[in-house]
Amino acid sequence: MMQSRHRGWKSNEGVSLLEAMAALFVLSVGLMGLMKMFLVAMDTTKELHEQDIAMRAIQNEMEVLRAHGRIEEGTDGDERAFESITPELERLFDAKSSVQVRPYSETSVALREITLRVVWTSRHGRRIEKKATTLMRAEE
Repeated sequence: MMQSRHRGWKSNEGVSLLEAMAALFVLSVGLMGLMKMFLVAMDTTKELHEQDIAMRAIQNEMEVLRAHGRIEEGTDGDERAFESITPELERLFDAKSSVQVRPYSETSVALREITLRVVWTSRHGRRIEKKATTLMRAEE
């Protein structure tokens, strides 16, 4: 009688070990998925932070242009770097800023179309560009 109990207990012990291994496998797969989601969320947060820096630099330059109240002569079609200084822009890898001024002839008012652009390289080697376009009255 003691032998049959002992045999039954040994067979249950093997099943418990198999169940424990299966549970550990399921748990480890779940944890790897959770870690992957965490890493994707961190990359997305970093990318959004970089885009925020670029848009802030664009807004700063736009305010500088509006504060001047004029656009220098001889700048039509040329690209030049930003006049404003946004220290955070240095955090972006290989960042280049540019302002391009073109005539805007769809109205009778002398307007210029101004495109402000920041281009940088992301951590994964992808080129990212943020730009904004506005209109400003040209000097007469």
